[in-house]
Amino acid sequence: MAVAGAMGAIGADYSSVINNPAGLGLFRKTELMFTFRFENMNTESQYDNGFTSDNRFNFNVGNLGAAFAGKKERGGWKNINFGIGYNRLANYHAERYYRGNPTDNSILQSYADEATGTPADQLSYGDQSFESVLAYDAYLINPLPSDITQYTTVTDNADVDQRINVETRGATDELSFAVAGNYKHKLYVGGYLGIPFIFYKERGYHRETSLAAGDEVFNSFTMNDQLNTFGAGVNFKMGLIYRPSDWVRLGAAFHTPTYFGIRDEYSSSVTVSFDTLPNPDLVFPITYEGEFDYNLTTPMRFVGSVGVILKKYAFLSFDYEWVDYSRAQYHTASEFSDFEKDVNEDIAGLYGSAHIFRAGAEAALDNFRFRAGYAHYGSPYENAAALGDYDGSANYFTGGIGIRLKKVYFDLAYVHGKSKSVNLAVNDELAYDEAIRNSVMITTGFRF
Repeated sequence: MAVAGAMGAIGADYSSVINNPAGLGLFRKTELMFTFRFENMNTESQYDNGFTSDNRFNFNVGNLGAAFAGKKERGGWKNINFGIGYNRLANYHAERYYRGNPTDNSILQSYADEATGTPADQLSYGDQSFESVLAYDAYLINPLPSDITQYTTVTDNADVDQRINVETRGATDELSFAVAGNYKHKLYVGGYLGIPFIFYKERGYHRETSLAAGDEVFNSFTMNDQLNTFGAGVNFKMGLIYRPSDWVRLGAAFHTPTYFGIRDEYSSSVTVSFDTLPNPDLVFPITYEGEFDYNLTTPMRFVGSVGVILKKYAFLSFDYEWVDYSRAQYHTASEFSDFEKDVNEDIAGLYGSAHIFRAGAEAALDNFRFRAGYAHYGSPYENAAALGDYDGSANYFTGGIGIRLKKVYFDLAYVHGKSKSVNLAVNDELAYDEAIRNSVMITTGFRF
């Protein structure tokens, strides 16, 4: 991490096996290593006429790994190495808060628009969104007396105080098994089996309070949403590193798609404050719960790398990675085939290919190592230019120091990441987020 992950052609570090498993073939001794990770995510948001900021800290184990170095020579093969590890690939701990005060952009209008065209007695949780039906059941949207397929809202375009909070937790971790061979200290080839696990939890609320003078009926409502996502998958990676000379290494790797099986467990509820209940039988909160099973196939990836080794004094490394996010696909049960088709068409239209660049350097002074790096992750969107600075691209600036002794080593890495994206839309109003992530990682390793 201290060299921005640009280790595809350098190898001999178990975390680099994630990008190019051939790097496992450069180990000369058996190693055990583990990493503690401290992360702080700050999100600054702009929505409607308000600016807000929120902060979230997280501690986790970023890496556990073991590389087992083989000693036997057979033909031109100098050694065959094996590895097993558990790595954190993504951390979802974050919190975002938005406020519009005053605003006439009530989310109830989007619920009314969604319900429009459907007679009130035919609204159902299977055909409309949970929130729009909940809003109807809570008398927040109501059919016109003259036409029960048209709806009006209790806010009726008046000003409201709007507060929105989204809190996320969880991670994607991966259990990995790798094997790599060293052929005449010139060619290194490797394979990797990854078994990723997803745990994602999202809690959010949308609260609106009436600011309309003389409103003696509707006071406020709160819509609460909860989502728990669990899943596991499998993927394969193949890579090679070639040394045309002692000071140059060239690397290439191919990552198959990851095939996930996923379950969502979700619930939505609404509470409303009226001066006088429109229906005396109303009991709050009104709640809807459900679950949904589906499969997800992520895109394949290609990685190309160049490393320059300056004897025992330093190295420079460059990685280029290409991924086409429009190739991601969801797969559902046959009864949801129309929904599956619509979602996949949206993905193909909204997303495109992205270019990822990583560059890093290390300098050695006696037993000390000094490191720095930079990485740029391109926008995943096909029409990124339309989003300007908020296109979802990310930049990372990294640095670190290490101490290498005969049988033990210690490393400290720091990563400063920054990205801007659009993460929320209420009717036609967009919310813009600037996320700043600071991470400190401490690694300890042992050689045998």
